[in-house]
Amino acid sequence: MTADKRALNDRMIYIEHHDNINMQFKTDRPNYGARDSIALKIKVTDNTGKPIAGNFSLAVTDDAQVKTDTLNNENIVSRMLLTADLKGYIEEPGYYLSSKTAESGRALDNLLLTQGWVGYDWDQVFNLPAITYQPETEFIVKGGVFNVFNKPVKGTHVLFFSKSPTILMDTTTNKRGEFVFDHLPRVDTPLFVLKAVNKNGKSFNVGIAVNEIKPPEFTKSNAPLTGPWYVNSDPTLLNYTKNKALAMQQEYFPEGGQILKEVKITAKKIIKDSQNLNGPGNADLVLDEKDMEKSGKKNWLQLLQENIQGFREANQLYKIETTAYSGNLPIDVVTRNYERLYLIHDKKVKLVIDGILLSEIYNPLDFVTLKNYLESHNAEDIKGIEVNSSNIYAINYASRFGFKLNPKSVWGVNSDSLAFIEITTRSGHGPVIDNTPGMYLYKPLAISQPKQFYKPKYTVKDTANHVPDLRSTIDWEPNITTGASGEATVSFFTADKPSTYTLIMEGTDMNGNLGYKQWKIDVSQSQDKSK
Repeated sequence: MTADKRALNDRMIYIEHHDNINMQFKTDRPNYGARDSIALKIKVTDNTGKPIAGNFSLAVTDDAQVKTDTLNNENIVSRMLLTADLKGYIEEPGYYLSSKTAESGRALDNLLLTQGWVGYDWDQVFNLPAITYQPETEFIVKGGVFNVFNKPVKGTHVLFFSKSPTILMDTTTNKRGEFVFDHLPRVDTPLFVLKAVNKNGKSFNVGIAVNEIKPPEFTKSNAPLTGPWYVNSDPTLLNYTKNKALAMQQEYFPEGGQILKEVKITAKKIIKDSQNLNGPGNADLVLDEKDMEKSGKKNWLQLLQENIQGFREANQLYKIETTAYSGNLPIDVVTRNYERLYLIHDKKVKLVIDGILLSEIYNPLDFVTLKNYLESHNAEDIKGIEVNSSNIYAINYASRFGFKLNPKSVWGVNSDSLAFIEITTRSGHGPVIDNTPGMYLYKPLAISQPKQFYKPKYTVKDTANHVPDLRSTIDWEPNITTGASGEATVSFFTADKPSTYTLIMEGTDMNGNLGYKQWKIDVSQSQDKSK
């Protein structure tokens, strides 16, 4: 600390109070058979043995297919009491809390001394940023309408519509130019179009801004890199993969047969109003209107970089061969230079907008101008992109725009070294276009709908003719609630093959105390359900 008692740095220590929740499992017999019913009684108490109410989850997995590592797998206790407060990747977090030896105690102290060390910058502490994300109670769409001077436009109409499901709503902006659409139905993968119109229902020169929440950008993980699953795989994972394929085989062909490899049926994507010289859809790559809708607010450069294999920015060496004379003797002169450009593999990119070569409008079209152009237009302003990079498609463009074979020409003029990207805009006016006024394409994050875990129920009448049960996850209970008695009961059926099941239960009581328990159930003997 400083002389005025202001902390400069500190390190963490861990104090074990032995106050975690205790969980007990009880079954009516020590082992079970195939497709057997298991009633699991759960008892939860505090460290004094007093029953407590809490909320817990339970996972039951087959050890032959799912490998459980008690040291490396993080659980609710190690996450809440240890790794959540530490920096960087923690290898085998379960070891530090599950092992009660002097060695593990020293290892825990060393871990906290290094990855639990904290320094303070008090200038930043007293200048905290504003809260970025406010709590949400429902799915709503909020935004504003602004004029060319970025001033709010009050009292203007805003239309809100969607194709699937069919939604059409309208509202009026308030005095601050703001609008809100609420009470919307739950949509899995929504795509909304917002349009500002005047009193006559016509679009006019205004802009719409929607309060979008950008998803977090994930940085490179500190965790060690892992190889593909099939490299040095243990028998457990290989067994799971084999059973998964067998289950699919028996589900679709219970009486025999073979599952064929995936067959992809492809058809040409047609871009409406395309000026493609080879005919709409005749290109090496076609991105249609649906692809544009999925791209949302991405600009044209992002579209090209993410969707065209081999599209890149490069410095390309080129040479110009001329003839000079020394007296009456001709001398070949070669001038070398570098050009900054976009390539598709090794072919120079030429951009065509609605059938018009971009360089015919912006002449000369240097690299900076081209890059700014691509970054200033969004996916919502175009209907599609057609990439003509192979000679069979590029030759018509080379001929149309006067790129003829000339061995001594500047690099990139030969028709077989060019790639033409045809972009069809919504306006159809060619390269000199503005962003669609008063229009906004909004694609929010998809809503994750909860699904109920499937659990089979076997009766006495079940016979061996049924599809074999090869489940790897036997049961999943995300919401087990114990009352004042601290008790709860869970039931499920075993699968077909003899094995050992691992039960993992974790959760918390109403006071924030944590609990974690792992247990085993033996499934080995066959059962005769007819008795």
